[in-house]
Amino acid sequence: MDFARKYVNKPIEFWCHVLFTDETRIAIRYDTINTRVRRKMGEQFNFLSSAVKHPLAVMMWGYFVANGVGCVWFPEKHETCNTA
Repeated sequence: MDFARKYVNKPIEFWCHVLFTDETRIAIRYDTINTRVRRKMGEQFNFLSSAVKHPLAVMMWGYFVANGVGCVWFPEKHETCNTA
């Protein structure tokens, strides 16, 4: 709200020099339809849920400006989206 109140009355020319960016990480979940059961003969069921330490994921960065949406960038594994 502070940002909105501060900039609400800025002229169109001001917004022509503004760039909004954001990044996100999208994780790919594994299929959880199959349930595994481990037990020895004569024991009760012991349900196991599989856990993935580092699930497959993709980073995504994009931007928009006063006159539209910009490109989407998918950083390579060794690249980061840190602020300067």
